[in-house]
Amino acid sequence: MKKKSFLKIGGAMLLLALVLNIHYAWGGDGVKDHPLHLEVLAQSNDSISTGGDAGKGAGTDTGVLWTEISEDCFVIVTGAADTVTAFGLQFKVEADGYGILSVSNASTRCKPGGDKQCSSSPCGEFWIEYAKADGAAASIKEEQKRTEIGDMVSIPITDMETDYGKLSDFAEDIKMIPLEFKDECILGEIRKVVMSDSYIFIMERNNPKGVYVFDHMGKYLYKIGNRGQEPEEFVDLSDFSLNEEERVVYLYDLMRTKVLAFSYEGDFIKDIPMNYYADNFEYQNGLFYLYRENVVHGDPLYSLVIKDDKGKTVNKYYPVIEKLSKTNYCVFRKLDNEILFAEDLRDSIFTIRGDELTPKYFIDYKAKSMSKVDRESILKRTRLPLTVLLECKKMAGIKDIFEINDKVFIKNKHIVIPQFTVYDKKTQKVKTFSHILNDFLFIGLSHPIGQYKDYLISVGPQERLQAAINIGFKVWQEEGLLTAKRAKELTAMIEERFPDRNNIGETNPMIFLLKVKK
Repeated sequence: MKKKSFLKIGGAMLLLALVLNIHYAWGGDGVKDHPLHLEVLAQSNDSISTGGDAGKGAGTDTGVLWTEISEDCFVIVTGAADTVTAFGLQFKVEADGYGILSVSNASTRCKPGGDKQCSSSPCGEFWIEYAKADGAAASIKEEQKRTEIGDMVSIPITDMETDYGKLSDFAEDIKMIPLEFKDECILGEIRKVVMSDSYIFIMERNNPKGVYVFDHMGKYLYKIGNRGQEPEEFVDLSDFSLNEEERVVYLYDLMRTKVLAFSYEGDFIKDIPMNYYADNFEYQNGLFYLYRENVVHGDPLYSLVIKDDKGKTVNKYYPVIEKLSKTNYCVFRKLDNEILFAEDLRDSIFTIRGDELTPKYFIDYKAKSMSKVDRESILKRTRLPLTVLLECKKMAGIKDIFEINDKVFIKNKHIVIPQFTVYDKKTQKVKTFSHILNDFLFIGLSHPIGQYKDYLISVGPQERLQAAINIGFKVWQEEGLLTAKRAKELTAMIEERFPDRNNIGETNPMIFLLKVKK
């Protein structure tokens, strides 16, 4: 399995840091135990001291790995035209400074010692071998160097837009779907929306009672799953996913650590024991992807676990080194043949294909990046998150990610209002802003929470419709972005399509489908 990574070349290049949570190379069940917690960190000041011949051509070096200031133990490789192997990891450093990383069995153990303990103290024995590389990649164009490192892409968060980014810059159309309101489907805050060719599946954020099913016009059909103790019921619904090929909905029961399988029509099929307390859950191509940052019970004690349709572990990543008092969620974004994965408030985005985890994107916040210490204080809740964000005024990392038609969309944690980044893979242009200006309908639009085919999915309350008529249209006319004629047309459309918009407490949210340009 090959992984591509960044390299620091002097002070001018990006730094590569690998967080090494080295564990045993093979588990007792014969499943390959990936020993690395791989996290690409920008602007790191850590260093490695070997006391040997690093950067001086061919040679061998042994000794003790240590770091100067880190809470965790890192390896940073510097220099050009070298091949470096450390802890079974091989970096082939081409003449242009890019590093190619491949993973083999680790023969040593290296545990981060936590605050101060690992700093300036032994982290583990190491073995490093240096050899000259052929420099074949030196002909890569300068503009590509800034963003592409092998198969991994760095997305720089550079100049910030003012407050608004135009929807028309990345989308060509928008659709609104009002969700029917009934006593059986009074929705609170929506956590997850997944669409199939025929249905819209919705789960609430707080105390979900099941998965609500609507058609593409927003008509309520039925609810899948119920809370209870029966075999077909759940105790604590943490997440759900679709098997579109077989038209199956999978619900994850956190407390009973199992998957409940239902048909699209809501008929119970079977349960699948997983023996894992998953906060986040996804399914693709016969495999279940389970995540819990703070794993205390269950099998195995890893944060990211991949199991088959019998509940057998086929791979696992991120061994749990430190028990946390709080749990943070991850991002699973299912695409056609892969799943994008990112841990909360990190800079790195990975792709999962089958049981293999590979780095794909690095979000380079540059000078806007929040320090590792401040991020840890948010994740561990040692300080109030809002206090940290207000004091630092820095980007705290990734909250969500989407990818459609050669465009990557990143929701970034930043003070109270997340920043939204649009990255065009073809042109390599990046735009970041706080709010999306809906210059099609001029109705308030939240950041997306899902995607379906060519569409980003956003949700919002119907009260925004009347707010647009009362205030919004006037504001945008004053800004010169909306004509009086168009405002009149939009008002008539809203009054005709949404007669119940002002019945506060008796309307469900709306679905906005944003069709992304090709």
